[in-house]
Amino acid sequence: AQFQAALLESGPITLHLRADITLTAIHTVGTDKVIIPDNYRFIQGGSGGLICMGTLDKGRDQVFSGFVAGDITGTFGSNLAYPEWWGLTDGRHDVAINCAVKAARLVSSGFGLRVSLATRVYDVAAPIDLASTAVALVGSGRNLTFLRATTAWDAKWVKAEQWGAPGDP
Repeated sequence: AQFQAALLESGPITLHLRADITLTAIHTVGTDKVIIPDNYRFIQGGSGGLICMGTLDKGRDQVFSGFVAGDITGTFGSNLAYPEWWGLTDGRHDVAINCAVKAARLVSSGFGLRVSLATRVYDVAAPIDLASTAVALVGSGRNLTFLRATTAWDAKWVKAEQWGAPGDP
């Protein structure tokens, strides 16, 4: 209730989270708002979500817990998102990467989102969905960021026709 009330306040506001916040509805963070999560998280509480057009002031630490791709969207104030905000699950980093990619689903608003990958190896067991033209997946530099298919990778997900070749994968 306090979070929702703060979002409705007029004018610029910096919100420091002092506890985890369970979102049971979709909340919109205006462009004049700054959220500093400190060491707290937004928790999925049913049909909750967040449209964050304001600034999310957090490094590469987890901010969102229990959300699926598309529940959290916005520009985050800088048109930059980190997959780590959704939490990295060992062997399934593709889940967090896809959540960050799907944060750019508000194409009609006219913004693009850069999903920044760290200097590390990301283990993926499913494709990264880059179907949206409103997103760019950006690594840390040549030979610094890697996507590695895990043993859980299922080749049936990759169809030859997706790569412009006729026939089976």
